[in-house]
Amino acid sequence: MPGSVPAIIPRLVQDPDHDVRVMTAMVLADLPHPGALTWLADMIRADPHPNVVTAAIDALLPSITPEHTELLRDAVHRFPDDPFLRFTVEAAVG
Repeated sequence: MPGSVPAIIPRLVQDPDHDVRVMTAMVLADLPHPGALTWLADMIRADPHPNVVTAAIDALLPSITPEHTELLRDAVHRFPDDPFLRFTVEAAVG
């Protein structure tokens, strides 16, 4: 899987169906590829759907470092009315 999946990831993170993008974040969580964390960060930074952003944050959680704090807090500011996204970020960064 690590050899074949990366070729289709750029298309999947741009798929018009937000459910496909959520599933892509879930795949990236377990994909041993050096670009996985970058793809997840890009999804958090730019995806227009809060469920996709939350899925990407959840997928990134095991690898979160202090460098991600601003990225995660910016996501909360982008979706201020989403309590689950806010809870996920608060649990991750405190």
